[in-house]
Amino acid sequence: MIDLKRGTWGERGCWHGAVGIVDPWKGEPEPLLKRIAIMCCPACGKDCSLADHTVGVDGMITPSVVCPTKVDPPSIGVLCSCGFHDHVKLIGWAEWKEELLAKDESYWTLGVL
Repeated sequence: MIDLKRGTWGERGCWHGAVGIVDPWKGEPEPLLKRIAIMCCPACGKDCSLADHTVGVDGMITPSVVCPTKVDPPSIGVLCSCGFHDHVKLIGWAEWKEELLAKDESYWTLGVL
């Protein structure tokens, strides 16, 4: 297992976040906003979205993370040649949510996962 600290875009071996809107047609419950983790691969340095993964309250990601590479069409599922595949924990995940809620009142109004 690997622990990733919070960092910035392109900072190898770190994670950073983005906030997106939950798709109302998928029948997901409120809140309307979803936090998304983006990992900068510790092996190759590529930014990888973890939007298709679940991040627990403690920052533990399921399922395990495999570094992808961009392909066209994306459904091919080719893996990055760096070979990164591990269980990942995001250090500071819960604190990031608290920072968002403290920073902008609209996160309280709309809710954020």
